[in-house]
Amino acid sequence: GSVPPAGLDFAEGTFDEFDISPMDQTDGAKGADLSFLPPDALQGNEEALAHVAEDQREEERFRSDQSDMQKEVQELDDVIKEKEALAEQLTRQSKVFRSMQ
Repeated sequence: GSVPPAGLDFAEGTFDEFDISPMDQTDGAKGADLSFLPPDALQGNEEALAHVAEDQREEERFRSDQSDMQKEVQELDDVIKEKEALAEQLTRQSKVFRSMQ
C-alpha cells in the first residue's frame, strides 16, 4: 500500500475552530444562485451579502448588455435587408434604363 509522507499533519478540531464560512468557499463562483438558502442564512455576514449584491449587479449588467446587443443586431439585420432591397431595385432600374437605349 501507499504510506503517507513523514511529518504529515492532519488538522483536528471542529469547523467552529476554523475562521471560515461557507460563503468564503463560493466567493469565486460568479453568479452563484443562493436562492436555496433560508432568508436569514446570510444575516450577520455583510461581506458575503456585498459579494452577492455585486454578483447580482454584474448579472443584471450582463443581461442588459446582451439585450442591447440583440437589439443592435436586429437593427443591423433590418438595415441590411433594406439595402438589399434597394440594390435589387437599382439593378432592375439599371436594366430598364439600358434596354431603353
